[in-house]
Amino acid sequence: MAQNSTQEQGKHKIHSAALALAGTHGWPAVTPVAVLKAAKLKKWPNQAPDSNWQILSDILSTLDAAVQADVQERLGDSWRDNLFELLMIRFDLMQKHREGYLAILPALLSHPHKAQHFTRRLLKSMAQNLKISGIHMGKRKPLLVVTLAAIYLSLIDVWKSDDTADLSKTMAAVDQRLNWLDEVRNLGRKADTHA
Repeated sequence: MAQNSTQEQGKHKIHSAALALAGTHGWPAVTPVAVLKAAKLKKWPNQAPDSNWQILSDILSTLDAAVQADVQERLGDSWRDNLFELLMIRFDLMQKHREGYLAILPALLSHPHKAQHFTRRLLKSMAQNLKISGIHMGKRKPLLVVTLAAIYLSLIDVWKSDDTADLSKTMAAVDQRLNWLDEVRNLGRKADTHA
């Protein structure tokens, strides 16, 4: 147990150091050597990554897991309320390292081959969020997943300029954009009815 705790602490230091470096210098500066030095660690808590992309992948996996763990006690019967919680928890967790997370998209746009991989990751994450929310998807799942991914990316732009202490601008945007998802859901239901 103590070893696992030490590894988790080391992992947290690594992720924080990587995001801090990214926020200050951009993702190209996030090399395994630079991150280890910034984290003030002598060695990696687990197997050393071979690139900054592997570090980013691990950060995003940890973020997904943290969101899902945090939301469990807040889930209710409304898929819309559940999705609202899922999205806002994500932004709340990202807030501490805002500049680091905001450096991700420019880096991906400069590396289309990596962007393809992380796009698949995003779609998988959004599909999981939809499942957790309890929304009925059926045959509309691919459309709803893509719609939620587009909503999330549009919300990043709102969050980027949200200077409120409680992220109220982001919350308002999440609430408004979930109307888009509901419209897509209803369009799919109408199509099923007329099929």
